[in-house]
Amino acid sequence: MARRSSASSDRNGERPQLAVLEQLAAGRSYVQVAQALGLFPGMVESEIDNMRRKFGARSTHNLITMALTRGIAA
Repeated sequence: MARRSSASSDRNGERPQLAVLEQLAAGRSYVQVAQALGLFPGMVESEIDNMRRKFGARSTHNLITMALTRGIAA
């Protein structure tokens, strides 16, 4: 799926994956993250799936824990 807005794809100079990860780490749902970043919910799911594969995370919870532990997400 395409992004809704190219301006929101790199909000505040952050890469979209990092922005998605930080939103999830703050306790937001996929739908809330999508609304906040101007993305479709399916795009958020794709970004998470890609990051899970990259980091070798077994779950979204595991991915967030890894990111927080490594200082990738605040």
